Amino acid sequence: MDVDKVKDIRKKHEDEEAKQRALAPKPKIDKNLSVIESIKVRCVDCFIKDRCPHFDAKTECKFKTFDKSVEGNAKEAVHRLLVLQIDRINRMSLIEKFEGGYADSTLSREMDRFFNLLKALKDLGDTRDTLEIKAKGEGVISRIFGKFQEGEQK
Repeated sequence: MDVDKVKDIRKKHEDEEAKQRALAPKPKIDKNLSVIESIKVRCVDCFIKDRCPHFDAKTECKFKTFDKSVEGNAKEAVHRLLVLQIDRINRMSLIEKFEGGYADSTLSREMDRFFNLLKALKDLGDTRDTLEIKAKGEGVISRIFGKFQEGEQK
């Protein structure tokens, strides 16, 4: 096949895809999302301006991801991130089911991220003192602490 023909076919295909994307219905944003103080993003620069219920070309964004109540409160911030992750996981899980139920690596990474955040939240609340000793090599621990036979008590 001629190289120019391949380019023409590819160009037609890309044009058709662009038309379909432009005609596809845009998801609507829920007007009931919390409207809090501005996050300093101008509406005219926002990538969702064409479907935002609060769009006003003369203002800044009325949505905010976190309000000031989490400043200095790591536990509350991690908790809110966990809620966000759960929402992501739920949506992605539904998409995975619609796509035939095959394991999706992106969903798996989001689940791993959720459990890492959960561990971080647990660690933030752990006030115990800990001592961790790691040693490699044969007999390193016994040289430090002495020999200990099973059943023996010191």
